[in-house]
Amino acid sequence: MLPRPVTTRPTGRRRGFTLVELVLTVLIMGILAATAAPRFSGALHDRRAESLARRLVSDLTLARRTAMSHSTVQSVEFKTTPYVGYELPGVPMPGHHSENYVVDFGVTVGPTAVLSASFDGGPSVTFDMYGQPRTGTAFTPLSSGTVVVGSGSHTRTVVVDPVTGRARVQ
Repeated sequence: MLPRPVTTRPTGRRRGFTLVELVLTVLIMGILAATAAPRFSGALHDRRAESLARRLVSDLTLARRTAMSHSTVQSVEFKTTPYVGYELPGVPMPGHHSENYVVDFGVTVGPTAVLSASFDGGPSVTFDMYGQPRTGTAFTPLSSGTVVVGSGSHTRTVVVDPVTGRARVQ
């Protein structure tokens, strides 16, 4: 039997990456990240606007149901001072029953805002004991009610149905 040949590792080149290969890899990853960042930012603002609109629909539904369950009127007032958001007077804040339900967008939801709120020209809507929307001091029936919310350049419109009082994202 013949002896097996002894194999040795070539000593000329070591395994691993060169500095040029690492720099090129990091450069390519940076270019890909720079092109993806605007799309990510746009998607983030779109989700924030959608989230805010859905929260607003939930809170308008809460106000409507509170009015019906307590057989009373319930208002939703949109304000710009001392905070940017809206308030449901008479509805207690969850976990803080001595405080009114207040949503301040500068604190709770990040860089989002109510861009406009118009209920027959006014900034508030009142639900009567039957859950139907009313406006003004005489509680006249609502003919149109919209709230536009946004984040960045993305907006959503919440519409309150003048007959049923149900809110939906348009």
